[in-house]
Amino acid sequence: MVCKNCGADLKPGSKYCLECGNYIEDNDFLDEEESSYDYPSAPVASTSIRRKRKKLNLTTTDYLIYGGLFLVMIISIIVIIVTLIKDSSEPVVTPTPTVSAPVERADKKLNIDDYSVVVPGELDSTVQGSFLYATDNENYKFSFQIKEEEFDAYYDNQATLKEQLIKNKYDVLSVFEKKANGRLFLLYELQADGAKKVLYLTKINSKYTTFGTIELFESGDWQQALPMIDTICNTVSFQFE
Repeated sequence: MVCKNCGADLKPGSKYCLECGNYIEDNDFLDEEESSYDYPSAPVASTSIRRKRKKLNLTTTDYLIYGGLFLVMIISIIVIIVTLIKDSSEPVVTPTPTVSAPVERADKKLNIDDYSVVVPGELDSTVQGSFLYATDNENYKFSFQIKEEEFDAYYDNQATLKEQLIKNKYDVLSVFEKKANGRLFLLYELQADGAKKVLYLTKINSKYTTFGTIELFESGDWQQALPMIDTICNTVSFQFE
C-alpha cells in the first residue's frame, strides 16, 4: 500500500503517512496493481525548521561605542592590577602603640627591727632581717640598715674602715664625700669578684648611723641613689621615741 498524496509505502492499518503526514482513510488504500504505479513524489517537507540568523546591521557609530566600552573595561582591569601590585609592595606600617602614663604608686611604710621607714612609691622594696632592699629597676639597687654608732667616729677615722675592708678582701678604689639634699655621705668605692659597689655611711642623728651598699645596673649612676637614701633617712621613726 502506498500513500495517495506522496506515494510513500504505508504499513497496513496506518492512519497517517510518515513521510508527508497525510491522513489516510480506509478507501484511500490502493490495490496492489495501483500501488505498482510510480507516482511522482511530492516534495517532502523538512521536519527541522531552520532558524534564520539575523544579521546585525552595525553602523560606524555603533563600532565606535562598543570599541570605547571595551577600551574602558581594559583600562579598568589594568588600574586594578597596578593598585594590587602597589599595595602588596608597600611595607606594612605597624601602628605605634600608645604609651600610657606610668601609674603612680603610694609610698610604703615598713617596720625594721625597732624603727620604721617610708619608702617612696617609685621604688620596689623588701625587708630581709635587719636590712631594707630597694631598687628603681633601671639604674641602681641599694641596701639600708641602721646601727647604733656615731657617724662622726667613722668620718674621723676613714683609714680605719678602709683597712677593715681590705682585710675582708675588698679592693678599695677610692674614698670620697658627697652631699645629697644637704646630707653628707661618706663613700667607699669597692671592687670584689669583678663587680663594683659603693659602700655608703650617713648620719641619722647623734646616736645612729645608717649604712649599706649601692649596686648599679649597666647604665646606672650611683649618685642617683643618694637622694632616695636621703628621703628614706628623713622618715626614720624609732618606736621608743
